[in-house]
Amino acid sequence: MDYKASEIKAGIFIILSVILLVIFLAIIIGMNSFSEKETFTTRFGYVGGIEKGSAVCYAGLKVGSVIDVHLTDDNYPGAEVVVQVEKDTPIRVDSRAFMTTVGILGSTYIEITAGSPDAALLAPGSMIPSEDITGFAQLSGAASSILDELTQLLGGLNDVLNDENKKNISDMITSLNQITRMIEVNLQGTLVDMNAMTGELNRMTMAAKDIIVKNDASLTNSVQHLETLLSRSVETLKSLNIVLSEIDRSLFENQQQYNQIMDNLGSTTENLHDFSQTIKERPWTVIRKSTPAERKLD
Repeated sequence: MDYKASEIKAGIFIILSVILLVIFLAIIIGMNSFSEKETFTTRFGYVGGIEKGSAVCYAGLKVGSVIDVHLTDDNYPGAEVVVQVEKDTPIRVDSRAFMTTVGILGSTYIEITAGSPDAALLAPGSMIPSEDITGFAQLSGAASSILDELTQLLGGLNDVLNDENKKNISDMITSLNQITRMIEVNLQGTLVDMNAMTGELNRMTMAAKDIIVKNDASLTNSVQHLETLLSRSVETLKSLNIVLSEIDRSLFENQQQYNQIMDNLGSTTENLHDFSQTIKERPWTVIRKSTPAERKLD
């Protein structure tokens, strides 16, 4: 079948239109949609500004997008975000996911840190640890609250700083200045006294040094004599210890003899006592051997 030139041109136009439509759709959807993807999850306590289609960046480079945001089933006080990134994105076990914005008022996206080079890669489908960073909206609310509190504080200060309190504060500052001047004068006097005392101590130190230098030989001789005396004392103590040991040993060895001697001394003492008693009662026994005859009574 022969085709007319107009039909051929129409066919070419239709084919080019389809190709352009495909290219346009690829630009709208993103050419990366045709590449292989990997899915990960992460959790945030606050997900304001994050929704399906929000960008996901790795080390500042866009690598994917958010495909789902939902609440968890394990009573986690926040929401779980499911992200889809390009395959072979090196997300590591120590990588961290956090929410940030482009500029101050820009769109919110999720940033994933690179982690350390020697850390292991995180398996697809795993949970990426997250860090909750306060957003600008939260900061603005806190700033508004702080501003209200500052306004109240300034109002209170304005009430406190009335004319009477200002006069009291002025008088207090004047008194403090006077006290400061008095303390300064006293400190100057104290410093002068301390300088004089330091000079005296220096002179005493120099005098003591001169005495030590002049009497160094005498001190050395005294120390040597003292060392000699100590050595002799030690030797004497050793000799005395030996003598005491010998006496102790002799006492131990002759204890029985000493006991017998003590018994003999006891007996001798008793005999002397008896002898003394006899001399007192019958002194004639010293010169006579027999007892005198008894006298007869008339």
